[in-house]
Amino acid sequence: MSSDTSPPSPPHRRTPKGLIVIVACLLIIAMFGSIFLLFSLFVNDVRENGKQSTTTPSGGTSALQSTPSSTNTPSSTNTPSSTNTPSSTNTPSSTNTPSSSSPPSLCSIEPPSLFFDRTGLTSLLRKVTITNCGGPGEWSAFAHTHDGANWLVFSPSVGKLDSGASRQVSIVVISTNTSPDSGDGTVTFTLGQSQTTVEVNLSEEVLICYFCLTPSNLSFVAIEGQGNQQLQPMDILDGNGNNANWSASVSTDDGASWLSISPSSGQLDTHGSASASIVVNSKGLGAGVYHGTITITVGSSSLSAQVVLVIQAPMKTAPTPTPSETPTPTPSETPTAVPSETPTPTP
Repeated sequence: MSSDTSPPSPPHRRTPKGLIVIVACLLIIAMFGSIFLLFSLFVNDVRENGKQSTTTPSGGTSALQSTPSSTNTPSSTNTPSSTNTPSSTNTPSSTNTPSSSSPPSLCSIEPPSLFFDRTGLTSLLRKVTITNCGGPGEWSAFAHTHDGANWLVFSPSVGKLDSGASRQVSIVVISTNTSPDSGDGTVTFTLGQSQTTVEVNLSEEVLICYFCLTPSNLSFVAIEGQGNQQLQPMDILDGNGNNANWSASVSTDDGASWLSISPSSGQLDTHGSASASIVVNSKGLGAGVYHGTITITVGSSSLSAQVVLVIQAPMKTAPTPTPSETPTPTPSETPTAVPSETPTPTP
């Protein structure tokens, strides 16, 4: 009978149940803590994305904007309203148009210079246009000539210009008042505090012709209310019309009979020339510019001369103040002092 000689096994140790429970609780707590932390991070991220989506311009809202319920969706009040759209008040307005409250100002005059032939080969009348770019105001004009002679006139000479309005002014050279030494001249326009000057240049041309009128343009000037007759000579030349007969006809733009020619017909001399007088009568005509035409016919040929008559308004002079009568002071009566009675002493 054999005996069991193997050594006895060591005793088995058991883990206490309390420790297992504690470890399990810690693991559960750690797991829930991690889940809570992740959930918090997720919620914060969703909130941040929600804020960004509400500030995104219209048409650029992110997909997260559709996740919240309709109560969290940005209302139409957050949409940029029409008040942010540039309104019509930002459009350049009519404030660039001359304002009636601004001072009157001459901003344009066309043309700035004029050229005349003093012998009358070309028209002795030109027109300029002045424009007011400020408020309404009164304008006036002044002529200056190099030689001081009165050969440069214009009409009208004064007037009123509304804001943004333009006005044509006729400038006329009186050729009979010019000379080879006349030089040039200027016409200065004044409106408010602004001034603009037009340069007037004179030249002299030599005429070579076989059938012509000299001069072919005539100009006259008169004062309104001072009706009088004026005349200027005109030569008729026809190199091929020796001893030919000539005749003249007259017309005016206004139909009045202020223009005439004397004589109105005749015969050319052996050199083919003749002379006549152009006559104007300004009686009864108001201030302004008048136009007429003289037509000369020799045989089957005819030529015309243009006539310009400028009637200027009389210069207004300020009335001379009448000295007022100074009343002579009347001397006041000085009252005479009445001597008082001195009482007589009683003895």
